Amino acid sequence: QSLKKIGFTNITIYEKTNRVGGKSYDIKYRGIEHPQGTIFAEANYFDNLIPLALEYGAGDYVKIPSYNVWRTNSAQDENSKLMLSQFIRGRVAPLTNSTNPQVNLGFPLQKTIHYVKLHK
Repeated sequence: QSLKKIGFTNITIYEKTNRVGGKSYDIKYRGIEHPQGTIFAEANYFDNLIPLALEYGAGDYVKIPSYNVWRTNSAQDENSKLMLSQFIRGRVAPLTNSTNPQVNLGFPLQKTIHYVKLHK
């Protein structure tokens, strides 16, 4: 629910950096601005940000479709088609030495976070 809807009338918004936009960045390439927008929404965004964006027509909400991964290079192999989570678990399990789905699905995310922290 927005602050205005619950009665606030004098609101000051502070930005973390010297520019407006939060996680949304524009890239200037060869002198032309290319708006990138915010492409990922965290689960808590669906409680507040997504409903506000939809209410005010700010952008589009596009659900990423699920897709499958082929274990082998043959569409003829019926046992080859895997859901993405099955593929990740199968590829990551040897790295984690675990058969726990939570451990294996969390591993790539932990490594990504570690990489981002190292390269900030």
